[in-house]
Amino acid sequence: DALAHATESYLNLGSDPLLDSLNIRAIRMIGQNLRAAVHDRDPEAIAQVSLASCMTGLAFNMNANAIVHAASTPVTAHHGVPHGVANAIFLPPGLDVIRPACEEKLGEIAAALGEDVVGLVPSDAAKRGVEGVRRLLLDCGLPPTLQAWGLDPAAMDVPRLIEDAMQSRNIATNPRPIGPPELAELYAAAAGTAETTTIREGSAP
Repeated sequence: DALAHATESYLNLGSDPLLDSLNIRAIRMIGQNLRAAVHDRDPEAIAQVSLASCMTGLAFNMNANAIVHAASTPVTAHHGVPHGVANAIFLPPGLDVIRPACEEKLGEIAAALGEDVVGLVPSDAAKRGVEGVRRLLLDCGLPPTLQAWGLDPAAMDVPRLIEDAMQSRNIATNPRPIGPPELAELYAAAAGTAETTTIREGSAP
């Protein structure tokens, strides 16, 4: 959840230099410490992740989030998927949705997570940012899809989920215009029913 807060607050339309400084540092701290916090229960790593959560909490309360929280929250409400797990599942495909509108910053996220982006064009660095997030979450044992978590995609009332997501304040702060068609693709990717977990780049208006 803290990683979703940090990345979405860093990328959304309400970002500014002060919030950026909190969020990118929080992303770096999470990248450096989350694995040890999860697998080793290392006290210092847990403390650093907790501090990062506090830092990005200050930030996103000033400028909201983006499509990940907009789409994941209804799944928690209607299907009981824990909030942090739902955000982890929606985060990589959600970042893919907004990637064309924030390539430079996604490249910065990649670097903050320790990915090698030297010499890469912005589009490739941005893709590495998405993959860096995906790899971190998988390394921590989080499921890649809702189906892997145990939710039957056939049980999902996607039109209702989309309707709820469109009412979220996080749609307005999304760095790329988002409507029901893009949310439908995101839900398919998160559910595990899409042919690919990468959202097509030309789908947003």
